[in-house]
Amino acid sequence: QAVSNRLAKIIGDLGMVGRFGGDEFVVLIDKFDSEKTIKKISTILVDSFQEKFEIADLSLGISASIGISIFPDSIELIKQSDLAMYHAKELGRNNYCFFSKELSNTIEEKTKIINALKESLENKNEFLLLYQPKISTITGKMVSIESLIRWNSKTLGYVYPSKFISIAEETNMIIPLGEWILKQACNDFQKLIKEGLDLEHISINVSSIQLQDEKFFSILNKVIKETNINPQKIELEITESF
Repeated sequence: QAVSNRLAKIIGDLGMVGRFGGDEFVVLIDKFDSEKTIKKISTILVDSFQEKFEIADLSLGISASIGISIFPDSIELIKQSDLAMYHAKELGRNNYCFFSKELSNTIEEKTKIINALKESLENKNEFLLLYQPKISTITGKMVSIESLIRWNSKTLGYVYPSKFISIAEETNMIIPLGEWILKQACNDFQKLIKEGLDLEHISINVSSIQLQDEKFFSILNKVIKETNINPQKIELEITESF
């Protein structure tokens, strides 16, 4: 109610304010002279949330993310401004973002990757681990290897890790994918040892999302037992996004 009152006070006769559901509101402005006016109103709305809300004896700090769409169709308006709002949240809240065709394409591509990842994680036969050798500059021999995940999706084709790893982290799909990587990497390392390669260790990339998962260390222990790998041969590397 306090948020509603503050929004209504700012918008006044400029347009209409409605609660869309949950903590989402819609502001409809049907008469404005330029995009500059919309930016000005959006800035005023975002800035108004800098002032805390005094509820009973509580002082509450609330952020606002605004998605903006300029379009004649009201259904498309809400859909597009909703997409823009979620992008504004990703940019760091207390922000506003205009809908654009580029934004729509980015979100559409992200949705396709999410759906394809879900499907790929069911049997995991679209994933592949490549191994980068680490060479000693003293002896010139390979002393260890680093596992690198690759994904060849049957629906999207080859997808670069830079595109799908962050999405896997965002959706928590990195947890089942990370478990597969751990097991596959340790299995492959053991095979290389049996082939006679004298390797000090294998480096396996681990996401901070995995480390925050309470089951991570039990999964790691399970992999060590199942593959019979010497745990001193495992080097865990934190992914760059951390």
